[in-house]
Amino acid sequence: MDYKRLSNSKERFIGKFKSWRIFLSKYAKYYAIKGNDKTPTFTNRTDLNRWIKNRIEEIRNQQTSNQAELF
Repeated sequence: MDYKRLSNSKERFIGKFKSWRIFLSKYAKYYAIKGNDKTPTFTNRTDLNRWIKNRIEEIRNQQTSNQAELF
């Protein structure tokens, strides 16, 4: 899938969710783009939203585990 072309295209952009840009492919699959982070495709919007929430948690946990020990 050509994410760069689709992210610049308005035709398939259907909105935002938690700062992710949600797109619908021509095969009626949902996916989201945020910077260099891209979703797999989903047939159901709720599955996509659940994936985004889990991804946000992963990123948050990664950031806290990368912090140096203070004591």
